[in-house]
Amino acid sequence: MTRKNKLIASTVVVGLTLLVLAKRSTAASVTLYDASSGVAPYQSGAAPNGPFFTYGQISTSCPITLGCTTPNPSTSQTVNSGVTLNTNFNGNNTGYSGYSTDTYSVSKGLTPVSPNLPILDPSTGFSISFNVAVTNESSQSNRSGFSVIVIGNNKQGVELGFKSGSIFTQNSDFTQGESVSYDTSIPTNYTLTVNGNNYTLSYGSQSLTGTTRSYIFNPTTSQPALPANYNPYTTANYLFFGDDTDQGSSTFTLGTVTATVPYEFSPSLGILILAGCGSVTQVLKKKRFGQWK
Repeated sequence: MTRKNKLIASTVVVGLTLLVLAKRSTAASVTLYDASSGVAPYQSGAAPNGPFFTYGQISTSCPITLGCTTPNPSTSQTVNSGVTLNTNFNGNNTGYSGYSTDTYSVSKGLTPVSPNLPILDPSTGFSISFNVAVTNESSQSNRSGFSVIVIGNNKQGVELGFKSGSIFTQNSDFTQGESVSYDTSIPTNYTLTVNGNNYTLSYGSQSLTGTTRSYIFNPTTSQPALPANYNPYTTANYLFFGDDTDQGSSTFTLGTVTATVPYEFSPSLGILILAGCGSVTQVLKKKRFGQWK
């Protein structure tokens, strides 16, 4: 085979391969927080192409109109191998504290911290992996001192509550749904997978499964009350790790957080390469017949 024919054949093979693989996907994993970075999730260097998180705190000492973007003295944060946060506000549970992928302003409401956050599309499936140890927790019934909120781009998702000795899923009306007994004080690698209307929380050989929810939440009736445009549960592509209730508090250590989403090859790229085959062929023909310009 001549060099010219090899070049044409190789180009055609690449183009056809991309077209064949256009409907097939492979997983792309994005680090949202690197526990070995030596910084908190909201700080520069927390993750490649990050940070992806902001810190938020709401309490009597830090109302939402003031906005605490770093831990207030009423809480404590330590960064070592991951980040440890104590959400107990001066000996009581009143307030909210944690890390989310959206920052809040009175004029704009909740807006993404980073444009690089992967699209959490339940129709194609995605997973959120994280390591956490909830070493101290106190909460009322139907509440937990540490929660994980995952809302897909369809504004449906799941909130997981971590209590001392159990993990449960919040129902759409914030009562306890599916639950499992587990020692949440053990540092554990969890993976929450969402596919369609179903979710699975996997950890070791155990799992918690159920369906995703559309949460019914009115920020203005929360305690303490929140602005009407502060609603994580109707915010597409949203993640939260921390204490989201004034009926609970905890000390937790959050480790590495990653998001895994499908990566699809572009059909248009394959088509462009195939189209380029014709151009390459024409150029080589012109060169062969002395028509090079």
